[in-house]
Amino acid sequence: MEKIYIEASEDKPSVRIEPDKSLLRIYGASYPENSTKFYHDIIQWLKDNGTKMKDEFVCDFYFNYINSASKKSVYELMLVLENLKKSGIKIYVKWNYDIYDDDMLEMGREFLEMTDLPYMLIPRE
Repeated sequence: MEKIYIEASEDKPSVRIEPDKSLLRIYGASYPENSTKFYHDIIQWLKDNGTKMKDEFVCDFYFNYINSASKKSVYELMLVLENLKKSGIKIYVKWNYDIYDDDMLEMGREFLEMTDLPYMLIPRE
């Protein structure tokens, strides 16, 4: 399985998918002009390769800003993770948020309460 690395830019988060480490990491601001296009390859990779994960697949998110279009795309990504879990893949979500950012905390709660995924909300300073 191939790795995916996308460097962060002003409006896009960094993305790392490392199958050998069973890790998906998305960090940064997310407000690309076309969020559906930006998240498409990530979602497709999960659909194509997610069932091949051997160990617990850790999904580590840390957004400092996310617009409504990206929120929809991230929710779609969470639904793909939920389907992988239903197929027997061990999934664990870490939702990081700035300790003073109540909006990101609430967004994490919303995403994770709308899905059946094991998760941890992690405050950061």
